[in-house]
Amino acid sequence: MEAIVVRPWRPEDGPAAAELIRGILNEEFGFATTRADLGDVEHNAYGDGLWVAEDDGCIVGTIALLVYGETHGALRRMFVAPDRRGAGLGIGQALMESLLAQARLRDLDDVSLGTLAKFDRALGFYAKNGYVQIPRNALPSGFPAMPLEDIFCRLDLRA
Repeated sequence: MEAIVVRPWRPEDGPAAAELIRGILNEEFGFATTRADLGDVEHNAYGDGLWVAEDDGCIVGTIALLVYGETHGALRRMFVAPDRRGAGLGIGQALMESLLAQARLRDLDDVSLGTLAKFDRALGFYAKNGYVQIPRNALPSGFPAMPLEDIFCRLDLRA
């Protein structure tokens, strides 16, 4: 097995990244989605930064950064293949570090995210990375909250 590589998304990653995301949405979120827009992963990352984790040529993770309001970032599209989580591979951490490096390069004040309360392991991961839970009304103006998200977190990059 080769080392996990985190790199910027390339157009040829679209089908594999969409398949990974669609599978996780179907299995874990209960969305029986065939959404055509998932095939255009780059467009759905809003163009501010999209990375993939690759293992032996297979896409095993994604993460995206959306910049809004000039100084705020939103973590979007964070997905890691279920069989690669918690396996000591560091895929989620490597993806997070890529996103935060870009956020700092862009001189953002913070990065916020929305998720679901049922994802305890994800919440623990975010807390380990310095994210603090906040109420929805404490999110920066313009945060692209999704309807099902019920937990919100923020990482202050100025602290």
